[in-house]
Amino acid sequence: MLLPALIGGLLLSSSVMPSFAQEAQPTGEPETLELGVEVFRTVCSACHGPTGGGVPELFPPLRDNERVLDPAYVESVVREGLAGPIDVNGVTYDRVMPPPAGLTDEEIQAVAAFVSAGLEVGGGKAPPDSAGAGTVAVSLPVATVVTSGLAMLIAIAVVAGVMAPRLVATTDRLNLTWLDAWLKTSVIVAYFVLGTVVVPSLILELGAIASLPRLVRDVIGLGVWGGAVGLGLWGLWWAQRRSRV
Repeated sequence: MLLPALIGGLLLSSSVMPSFAQEAQPTGEPETLELGVEVFRTVCSACHGPTGGGVPELFPPLRDNERVLDPAYVESVVREGLAGPIDVNGVTYDRVMPPPAGLTDEEIQAVAAFVSAGLEVGGGKAPPDSAGAGTVAVSLPVATVVTSGLAMLIAIAVVAGVMAPRLVATTDRLNLTWLDAWLKTSVIVAYFVLGTVVVPSLILELGAIASLPRLVRDVIGLGVWGGAVGLGLWGLWWAQRRSRV
């Protein structure tokens, strides 16, 4: 049982200055701009606000910002991030913008076209505004991650409390029931997925780490992944010696 579970777990574990001027006009294809709207809402609005107005003294506005008139500049910022002070409409902003992870080339080009078009897709269409949306959007990603993590921990605790007697029971490998086999295998696979995929991804997305150089982030990610694999292998060795798996 040990070898199939270990293999399954390991396989599952192996993620120039432009802006918005009032004269900007939509120039991209409608489909491209529509995709840009979705990417903006999902990725960019958290900091720059749902209508591109930014957050005072924290995140610069994209609307009425002459820096984003050039889609090539916007695309380069999305791909490479931005660090160092910049002046927008007489206000200096000095924060690190790490490049958002997981965007395809098509999505990057689409959001760059949408931003440089003045946050419009035609007919003045732009992301809808809502009272206080800028403030809520800034904190929403963190709240979502925390809530999801707590829900996962609670679910794991409940399942562990119910199944603990069967999980820690001594195993008779010659007469192992299918329920015990699937239960223990599921726990092993879940550990390797969480420890080598989910946890490293969450750690690398933390603001303090996401702003570090790529090489440093890679080293941190490799360290977390290697630690989880090593701990998992040790746990399997320990459990097998005591006939738990």
